[in-house]
Amino acid sequence: MLRKQYFLLFCFILLAGMFSFARAEAADREPLKIARVPLLVASAFSPHADIVDSLEQRLDQALHIPLNGTLHAVEYLDESDVKDAYDAARESAGRRARYKALAKPMAEMLKADIVVLSVLTDYASYQRIGWGWDGDIIRYSRAAVTLVVYDRKRDETMEKRAFRVYDDAYSPRGDVDVLAAACMDQVIREADLHRMLTDEVFHPLDGQGEEIAME
Repeated sequence: MLRKQYFLLFCFILLAGMFSFARAEAADREPLKIARVPLLVASAFSPHADIVDSLEQRLDQALHIPLNGTLHAVEYLDESDVKDAYDAARESAGRRARYKALAKPMAEMLKADIVVLSVLTDYASYQRIGWGWDGDIIRYSRAAVTLVVYDRKRDETMEKRAFRVYDDAYSPRGDVDVLAAACMDQVIREADLHRMLTDEVFHPLDGQGEEIAME
């Protein structure tokens, strides 16, 4: 029993030391500035507000840094400022400019280290009666999401796209909201967004793209 108590005490001291070290390292650096554009809806049909919130929460989870309230490793820029920067970049680039072309100008306007821009590019669903003898209800749904991530220190822009379609007998898995969520999960996974963010926080680069040694 005593040995177990010593082991738990050792683990507590070790974790406290690691936490103090991480906090000291974060205090010596400027916080990473992240500009996340509110989800853009570019589809003919728009989802309900709660679905938009759900999609945005998936992005927020990927961009979350544990204990950031204490470490202050990341600064999430004000949403209204980010939206204003997007509008300015869009006006300057023109309505036909790709979303990928807007991220870098936004980073320069906001002095942001990372810009995250997500777009619901397709969102549609309808039902029809099948041609079979039993007249089954057929559901057709489709959704598509584009995710753009710009890293200012590396001067790199990443674009990921996902598209899902369902055209079969009525089923909850064919719901357009389910497809949209799957698309958002796919682009976040393919961008490896959380790993990229933690690398920026714990393995930062200098202005020349070289990794800063953590002493």
